[in-house]
Amino acid sequence: MKLLVVFDFDHTIVDDNTDTHVMKLGENGRVPDFVEAKQKKGHWTAFMNSVFSYLFNNCKISKSQYQSILSEIPLTPGFATLIQYIDSNNNIDCIIVSDSNTWFIEVILSLHGISSVPQKIFTNKAEFVGGCLKVSPYHHHDHETCPINMCKRKVLKEFVDAKKEQGIQYQQIFYVGDGGNDFCPAAFLQENDIVFARKGYALHKKLRDCDIHADVQIWDSGLEILPFLEKFG
Repeated sequence: MKLLVVFDFDHTIVDDNTDTHVMKLGENGRVPDFVEAKQKKGHWTAFMNSVFSYLFNNCKISKSQYQSILSEIPLTPGFATLIQYIDSNNNIDCIIVSDSNTWFIEVILSLHGISSVPQKIFTNKAEFVGGCLKVSPYHHHDHETCPINMCKRKVLKEFVDAKKEQGIQYQQIFYVGDGGNDFCPAAFLQENDIVFARKGYALHKKLRDCDIHADVQIWDSGLEILPFLEKFG
């Protein structure tokens, strides 16, 4: 029997938001109002492409400068220990489902020496085109609850279904996140599963008002999640 641990990335594995952190590369440590004005609810990926375009065309930001500023972001307290435990346990599978992007996540995991821990990373594709970072939506879906570029529930369901076809059925699923877009996958889970919502963040607040099937645990450090993994064995 196996346990599946699903991690969000921003404000979960790392103790910041990667997208907003790189905006410090703009003039005076921010992006200007004409770029901020391009934000639309549910269309964050399109907005980030505007940010990356501004940083490249107006500020001449290079790949190495992105790498440097991403290196400033620490792992969330307790997560080095938590991830090390997952890496040492063959009964635990681990995936990341994030609205960040492939390049940011790969850079940070590599910096911390934990690239091999997630079995799979589901996030928006990122690549440098002519020196400018560009992000593509992970997929498209047909409901309005989640951002247009990613429904984490759809991602999680497809992963679990694919594993069943391979003969792997998870005894439990632990979902660890913080944001409003983590509610949809949290609502997918069953009574035997656990949702770990970061204290004081959007997911925690939303779960106060909405009932879901899974058990809900509040966390502020990875060390608070570790005993649940150890209990699984």
